[in-house]
Amino acid sequence: MKNIMKHCILVVTLLYLSLFLVSCSTANEAGSEPSKSGASMSSQTATQKKSTVTINCYYEEPAGFSDKNAIKIERELKNDFVEVIIQGKVKEFEYIEVEFDADKNEFLEKGLKAKYSSLDNKTVYIQTNLPEGIPSEMIRWKSEKGKEYEYIIRDYGLVDKENMQQIFTME
Repeated sequence: MKNIMKHCILVVTLLYLSLFLVSCSTANEAGSEPSKSGASMSSQTATQKKSTVTINCYYEEPAGFSDKNAIKIERELKNDFVEVIIQGKVKEFEYIEVEFDADKNEFLEKGLKAKYSSLDNKTVYIQTNLPEGIPSEMIRWKSEKGKEYEYIIRDYGLVDKENMQQIFTME
């Protein structure tokens, strides 16, 4: 009986350790993602006006969704929202369907869902699902100087419920 208890305790301990390691790994990926895309997470200075893209995720319809001047990408049976606030100008804004290739350990593009050649001081709302598992959508855009940025759409709230916002300062 003591032997069985020891094995049960060992199994439970290993499960908790595995969960802890997975959560640490996920937190590290979310924190490093903006730097992979070349995004600078600094704030604007008063002396140097740079374009910024602020991305917010919501589990319900955001207040600004009813704004007639905003661009809305609405999809049936999608309950979550991504709000993209563009201050300044961006080029080649794309909303892309992706799939994860485990062999190559990267996301591959499956299709283009929406594209805008240029957006200036606009807000874009994407009605989507924020997956807790493997993401299936991303957005990509370029600064006026041609530097490319991307944002993988997923449920970042699992990692940090207080920080569902990312700010990209264009270079």
